[in-house]
Amino acid sequence: MRDPAPVARHHRRRYAIAVAEEAQKSDPVLKPTRNRGNVGLISDVFLQGGEMLDITGGCLCGQLRYEANAEPIFSAVCHCKTCQKQSGTAFRVVIAVPRPAVSIQGSPKIYTRTGDSGQQVVNRFCPDCGSTVVIEPAALPGITIIPAGTLNDASWLKPTMEIYCDDAQSWVQLGGATMQRFPKMHHGG
Repeated sequence: MRDPAPVARHHRRRYAIAVAEEAQKSDPVLKPTRNRGNVGLISDVFLQGGEMLDITGGCLCGQLRYEANAEPIFSAVCHCKTCQKQSGTAFRVVIAVPRPAVSIQGSPKIYTRTGDSGQQVVNRFCPDCGSTVVIEPAALPGITIIPAGTLNDASWLKPTMEIYCDDAQSWVQLGGATMQRFPKMHHGG
């Protein structure tokens, strides 16, 4: 009998590539600021080739919980002004997972804003403690962003890129030759 794990991994990888390529269609100008080799499609940077994880977490007070059984599409250090304001610090570490894999327990409050792509970004956060638990950017269809600070266990997490480096605080120097650096995540308005 054939082991089904490689087949499932292949389908998850094809889905991740399709999601990343769809995101690239809405932003074909995404380019790294420091290219360590041939990046190619955005999916080459997004895909980590890892395993499906049982990702769980929630807000500070525990009223909102989430879970996702998914292979992360990408992990990043985000320097955007919104992450700086929402986290109260210089950057936020995030992971992206397929939106259908995420379920939220509890009743989040919703804050919708216009992202730099000109498209809507939905933040779902706790109405009591204010913690954002998931972010759903329309510019990345089919992707949900999870702030790493809300994870129950972040010991496995190692960001693979820095995004919105143009907005980074001048004193932030993360180093690490293994991370790609991008001036923005989406090009445009």
